[in-house]
Amino acid sequence: VSPTDRNYRYMAKKCSMQDFVEGLGADRPVIDRTNLTGLYNITIFYTPDFRMQNEVQPADISILDSVHRLGLQMEKRDEPMEVVVVDSYGDLPSAN
Repeated sequence: VSPTDRNYRYMAKKCSMQDFVEGLGADRPVIDRTNLTGLYNITIFYTPDFRMQNEVQPADISILDSVHRLGLQMEKRDEPMEVVVVDSYGDLPSAN
């Protein structure tokens, strides 16, 4: 992901759908349910949410709309998932 003025450009070559969704950097986990197994060259442009919070400009496009232009659909769902939480740490044991 690289900035281009107000928008960001996400570009990937020979990537799987799983790599694509993991690389989106969304504010929550994204799960690939496309069942597509090939490798794809993908380029999308989108406006980060923080730029659209105060003022939306005519050229702004959400990441959801940008992905939709590829013919893919992203939808928000509440689903259970495993999470590992580390709430404290101490000194690691020595190798001896």
